[in-house]
Order: sequence, then structure tokens, then C-alpha cells
Amino acid sequence: LLAICKGFEVGYAPVTAVSTIMVINNKACIYGDGATALVQNSGKIDWIKTTVESKDDSGKWGERYRVTVSLKRKDQEEPYVRSFSFEDAKRARLTGKQGPWTDYPERQCYWRAASWAYRDGAADALMGLSVAEEVRDYELESARDHQTDTSSLDDAPATPTAA
Repeated sequence: LLAICKGFEVGYAPVTAVSTIMVINNKACIYGDGATALVQNSGKIDWIKTTVESKDDSGKWGERYRVTVSLKRKDQEEPYVRSFSFEDAKRARLTGKQGPWTDYPERQCYWRAASWAYRDGAADALMGLSVAEEVRDYELESARDHQTDTSSLDDAPATPTAA
């Protein structure tokens, strides 16, 4: 329901919202391609450019791999330029994680750089949505942080009363 409601806020039909917005730790987030669509369709962007640097300039994964995403708004002179590198991923302890960071590290670096450029340069288009590819990497909230104290409840079974 949260995905559908947030999708409505950003102009998505219910089925599009459910396939584009996910809820992580009770927070509505948007997949990267959905964020790109919102930013591109906002009418406020002159251009978005992506550059990739690598150790051997072949585009292969390497220690010096870095993705830079630049976003230029129509109403501002300077573009928003955000980068994310293999070194950044190592520092954030992402490189050993099973899943996308192991299987597609280049793409994950792209999504991190893009999400930062989108959030900083087109927050009005995202309307508070964070990019799911980034939020999934945050530590999950501890279950104990959400436990309800039930120590005062009586463990005795309920006694039926006659009507």
C-alpha cells in the first residue's frame, strides 16, 4: 500500500508503482531506473552524463574503477557531479557482500554515483524517494529496536465468561 501511495505522489499508476517502488525498513524507495525516469521526465534537467575510469582504461573492474555522474539543471549554472569508486565501495565494506556487489560491482558503483547526483541535483523530482540500490546496502534495523515490552502481560490463559 505504501508503494502505491508514494507512486501516486510521483505520478505513477498503481501497477507501475508496485513494480518501481519497494519498501525497505518501512521507507518507500525507488529502483534506480525509476529514479532515472522521474529525473528525466521532470523537465528540469538539461543533461545527465556518465563517465567511467578504470586502471587500464578498458572499462574492466579494477582497483581504480570510478563512475562519475554529472547532472545539469536548466535553472542552475553548475552541474552536480558525484562519483563512486571501487575504493569507496571497499571503505563502505560493500565489495565482499554477496549479491549485486559481488556479481555486478560496476553497475552498483554507477547506481551509487547516480543516486547521489539525483538526490542532490533533482530532489524535487524524487519527492523524498531514496534510491533502492543504495538503501539496500544500509545495515538493517535491529529487530530488538522494534520489540514491544510485554513483561507486564499476564501469561495465564483467558478464562471464558458466561454470557
